[in-house]
Amino acid sequence: MLDNLACGLDIDDSLEELEDSFEEQNITLILNKIGLLANRTKCIVERFEKFIFLRSNQDEIYDRQERKFIENVDKIYVYPDYYKRTKKGIMSCHIIAADLSDASEPVYNGVAFMKIVNKSLPGFVIFLLKLNDGLHFGCRLFENDEWNDCTLSETGYFRQIVSEIFWCYDGSDFISYYSSLVEIISQRFGTADIPDYDEEIRKRRGINDSYLDLMYLIQYDCKIDTSEERQRYINSFDKKFEYNFQQELSWCLEELKNIKSTQVNTLEMLFDAEELEKLISEKYQKNQDIIVKLEPEEQDSSSVDIYEQYRDNPEMVIKMLKIQKGIN
Repeated sequence: MLDNLACGLDIDDSLEELEDSFEEQNITLILNKIGLLANRTKCIVERFEKFIFLRSNQDEIYDRQERKFIENVDKIYVYPDYYKRTKKGIMSCHIIAADLSDASEPVYNGVAFMKIVNKSLPGFVIFLLKLNDGLHFGCRLFENDEWNDCTLSETGYFRQIVSEIFWCYDGSDFISYYSSLVEIISQRFGTADIPDYDEEIRKRRGINDSYLDLMYLIQYDCKIDTSEERQRYINSFDKKFEYNFQQELSWCLEELKNIKSTQVNTLEMLFDAEELEKLISEKYQKNQDIIVKLEPEEQDSSSVDIYEQYRDNPEMVIKMLKIQKGIN
């Protein structure tokens, strides 16, 4: 609540409605309130199977496991495309929402869904997903590792993510838009405790004296010290199960690395080229700044020497200065 009030956006009621009823009206309302959608934007509601095989890239090939996953997903919510500018063109952007909460492995199924959408659809995609462990935002990634093509917000922090997205960059430049959203959605808040029902049942039953008796018997008959195992077993009833969200996400991405497009994605190539150009430009400028700081006097004196040597030949002065500064 404090995060929402801090940004002037009281959306607690809307979030509760979305958690209780993941339907078009509630999804659209949240996306409107945090600025990802324009007001009165309508979406298409259809089965995932129809979207993949009729509305997406018809040249993609899906294996048996992918087709089975696609068939098991019910309706999805697809919002109209919008566009952001790059230096060399335009990047199409999409927002897709889906309820996958019936599946028992939330992160795995969330990643599988995002990877299949990324495979079928060019451009940048933002996901709003209801998983078995709650609401999540996700988005496509443009990374050097082809299999690492999406990210998912951490379990239990949806409200904080929502309040931060409200303030993220919303201009026309795609690189800035992409970077700000990825930074928000990918942030990790630390280790979270999640229920492990098998472990909870074991703890409710309490310490099994028969197991401890067996350990004592092994120690007595086999002359093997079982004291550490007995202590570990007893201590396990006090230990909480620690869950690392990022580790599970990385494992799921690795496990599902074969879900990838077989087609050349020109939009992704455009993004990669622009990012590379940006990195090279930043690195070059950084190096130039270092050179200027380290050798200002040498540069000035060398320029003066050139001028003195060719003062009667202006064209040669310009030519020599270009050579000195690396200008063609």
